[in-house]
Amino acid sequence: MKRVLTLELFMLLPNLNYIHVHDCKEMMEAIGGQELDNGATRSLFLSPIPAASPGDQLSTRKLTLELYCLEELESICSWTGLWDLIHVIKIRRCPKLKRIEMLDDASPPPSLKEIVLIEEVDGDREKQWWESLGWIHPEATTTLEPYVFVYSLDGNIPITRMPVVIDSRIREGGMDPNSAQRK
Repeated sequence: MKRVLTLELFMLLPNLNYIHVHDCKEMMEAIGGQELDNGATRSLFLSPIPAASPGDQLSTRKLTLELYCLEELESICSWTGLWDLIHVIKIRRCPKLKRIEMLDDASPPPSLKEIVLIEEVDGDREKQWWESLGWIHPEATTTLEPYVFVYSLDGNIPITRMPVVIDSRIREGGMDPNSAQRK
């Protein structure tokens, strides 16, 4: 399976608020990949969600995404309209995910509660992965930081409180320039 569902199907399921994907070896994209030939229909999904009235289902919809152990995942969803719906994103071991397009903006989504990176060992890998993400908008990473946590047995730790990531060469047996041996 290359994706959980197409964007068209996602829009037809207004009560879908929770998506959990775990250990899908070929998953490349969580939501997207419109397979439509009709340009008019396709353009509907490339534009943002229209302004909603307070009681409208789209305005109250909050989506939780849990993405675990997806070795081939490259994209969550490139449709920027999902920005208005994101409430919680939990990510664990998605090494090919290099961008989170729908969050690449100057301000966080209004419905965003948290982005949780599930800790593997000590949190260093998660912080390093977060810092390696590519952002087009220069303020995206800074504005999202208050929402980013590393999950551990002790609870969610804000990513800003995680120790500074040491260069990977040091971790792999290279020499730490701060602890050079004196001759």
